[in-house]
Amino acid sequence: MVIAENAMGEIVFVNSREGGRGWELPGGEIEKGETPERAAIREFREETGGVLTAPEKVGVVLNKSSDGERTLSQVHMVVGTVQGFDGKGDHSRLMSRSTPEGSSFDADWIDGLIDYALEARRRMVTQRMWEATAAEYADSVRISDSDVHYGPLLPGEASLALLPDLTGARVLDLGCGSGHNLRALASKGAQSGLGLDFATRNVDLARRQLPSGMDVALADIVAWAQDEDDDFGFGGDFDLVLAVFSVAFVADISALFNRVAQVLKPNGIVVISTDHPQRGEGLVADQRLAPANDVTAFCRTWRTDAQAYSFYQYMHSRAALVEAMSSAGLKLEAELAPAVLPLEEAREAPYFSDHYLTRYDEMAESPYTLILKARQSAA
Repeated sequence: MVIAENAMGEIVFVNSREGGRGWELPGGEIEKGETPERAAIREFREETGGVLTAPEKVGVVLNKSSDGERTLSQVHMVVGTVQGFDGKGDHSRLMSRSTPEGSSFDADWIDGLIDYALEARRRMVTQRMWEATAAEYADSVRISDSDVHYGPLLPGEASLALLPDLTGARVLDLGCGSGHNLRALASKGAQSGLGLDFATRNVDLARRQLPSGMDVALADIVAWAQDEDDDFGFGGDFDLVLAVFSVAFVADISALFNRVAQVLKPNGIVVISTDHPQRGEGLVADQRLAPANDVTAFCRTWRTDAQAYSFYQYMHSRAALVEAMSSAGLKLEAELAPAVLPLEEAREAPYFSDHYLTRYDEMAESPYTLILKARQSAA
């Protein structure tokens, strides 16, 4: 099964004349000696005349017997980017993600499959970017171990005073990177803490410098949000959950905040910082993928001295973030869009790199970061 997406987020469907199936996703049998990715390239070319680039196997669909006991067949899901295809033929077309009329497949099932596959591919691409750049990132960015940071060139916790008294507290850092905020939280009295990050190199860097009582786990916070039983042996009941510029890597923020609410103690605090929604207005058209409700996916590029890496982020509206918190039972207590520090003080920010100085005028002109603080109910 091939899920081929163009730069506008449209999906290729083919009109099958076999058995009256109508419009469906391209695909076919894997020939002897082929990988699922190679088979997807061949089948896509045969069925559409187009070129499938960067194919990624993201999962397998099992066709079960009616009693659920036997696997009758398995279908490999491969996601790729379509090139050389105008999408205007009678037999194959580019369409929105919604299943076209005339398909014999359940629309909700196909739509859910496409959403799952595209998100899985984006996670894989983004994770590879972080694996490849983690060491260089750590060398190029100076991050404080004593003051909690909320974003580049911003004042830290010492100035913003968002956190409660952390003496003896248990803390959770979602998307902890190399552990700077865990170390800063420990310096402010946190007794124990757990950081989650999906890049092996970040976890390795963090473990080298963690104070007693702190730990990190290799984990995707998207998967963590969906698995209520996985606590990495650390248990729940956290006094504070912190997520600094990690919410932007999550499409389903409702699931994330529901999980956050589950692990917070009564009266516990969650603080997130993320790209200010106004930043999305400045991204050029070919960086923008299909919007869904109050979230828009963007394909962006991280450049190192040797290579450029694509990665994906999600720009959530302020209303969507607040609604997701509220629906999870978290009461909003504070909302900030702090200005970057004055230029003469920027080098002293708890999160600094020379790269951001080159963008200082842009960052100072309009809001760059949105910070939200919410509290779990007392009962």
